[in-house]
Amino acid sequence: MKIAIIGIRGIPVIYSGYETFAGYLAEHLAENNQVYAYCRSPYIDGKRRSYKKIHLITIPTIKSKNFETFIHSLLSTIHSIIFVRPDVIYYLGVGNALFTFLPRLFGTKTFINVDGLDWKREKWGMVGRFYLRASQYLATVLPSVTITDSLYMEKYYLDHYGKKTVYIPYAFEEKLLTLGKNAEDNVLNKYRLARKKYFVWVGRIVPDNHLENLINAFNKLKTDFRCVFLGDDPYGSGYKNRILKMAKEDRRIVMTGFVDRKTVAILVRNAVCYVETKRSNGTHPSLIEGMGLCDNVVAYNIRANKYVIGNGSYLYKNKKQLLVLLKKIVKERGNSGSNQNDKDLFRKIFDFENILFRYTQILLNRF
Repeated sequence: MKIAIIGIRGIPVIYSGYETFAGYLAEHLAENNQVYAYCRSPYIDGKRRSYKKIHLITIPTIKSKNFETFIHSLLSTIHSIIFVRPDVIYYLGVGNALFTFLPRLFGTKTFINVDGLDWKREKWGMVGRFYLRASQYLATVLPSVTITDSLYMEKYYLDHYGKKTVYIPYAFEEKLLTLGKNAEDNVLNKYRLARKKYFVWVGRIVPDNHLENLINAFNKLKTDFRCVFLGDDPYGSGYKNRILKMAKEDRRIVMTGFVDRKTVAILVRNAVCYVETKRSNGTHPSLIEGMGLCDNVVAYNIRANKYVIGNGSYLYKNKKQLLVLLKKIVKERGNSGSNQNDKDLFRKIFDFENILFRYTQILLNRF
C-alpha cells in the first residue's frame, strides 16, 4: 500500500515532538508499505531521496510562520495526487484540513491528526486564528477520518461539532531509558550539570509555550539548582529575543537550542523535575516523554494535562503556585515523585508498540 505523510518539516525530524512521532510511525509503516514523506526545502537536503526505507520528496516553500505550512501542504497535496497516487494520505495539524478533500476526489483516503486548539495560541494574528478555527470545522467534514491525540480534544470535537473522532495518544519510547552512563556523562559534562540538580523544559520558544513563567519563578529560587531549556524557534521573533535576554540575567539558566533526540532524553532523564508550561489543550509529546523519563513532573493545570499526568505529579494554575512547587521539589530533592504503580500505568497507556499498531490498523484497514 502507498501512504503519503504531509504536514511535517522533514525526516529525519529536526523540530517538534509530534513530528518526531510521525517519523517513528513512518519508519514502522515503511517496513511493509511504500511510505512517502513530504519534506520542506528550508529544513532538509533536497538531494536526499530516502531514509530508512521512507521515500523523501522535498517540496519548496518559504520559511514563514504564517504561510509556510499552507504553501507546502497545498503543493505537496497536488504533487501527491498527480505523481504518487497514494492509497492513503496522513496529514498532521488542523491547519491542513482544507486540503484533505482534494485527494478524496481522486479516490484517496485522507486522515488528519488535529492536535490541540491551535487557534488559541498567542503566536497567531487575527487572520491566522480565523483560519485555524475554521479548519477545526473543516476537519469534521472533509477528511475520511479525524484523529485526536487527547481525551480532552476527543470530547471537544464531540461537544462542539457532534463529530466522533478516533482517539490515539502519542507514545512513549521505552528505549529512551536504556542510554548508557558514558553517553549521559558526556552530555551532562558538556552543559556543566549534575544529576538531579536541575529543572528541565522542552519545546519551542514561542509565546504560547509561556517560558517566561518558569524563568520568573526560577529567578526567585535561592538555590544552586539550575534550569535547562531545550529548544528554539526556527523563525526568530521578538518573543525569542526577550526570553534569551531574560535567561542571560540568571547564570543558572542554560539555553541549549535545538538538540538531538538522544540529548533530549539524557537531559530529561537526569533532571530533578520536568516542567511543562504549555497550555494548548492538546497532548504534548514532550509532556509524555517527561512523564516517562523523569520522576517529578510539574504541569500547567488544564484538562488535557490532567489526562496525562499521574498522582505523583503536580499541577499549577498561576505563577505563585509554580514557585511553591519548585521550592518543594528543591527542598525534598525530588524524593516525592511518581511511584512504581504510577509509572506502570503510564507505560501501559502510552505503550509505544501498541500505539504504533493502532495507527497502522486505522491507516490500513479502517475506511
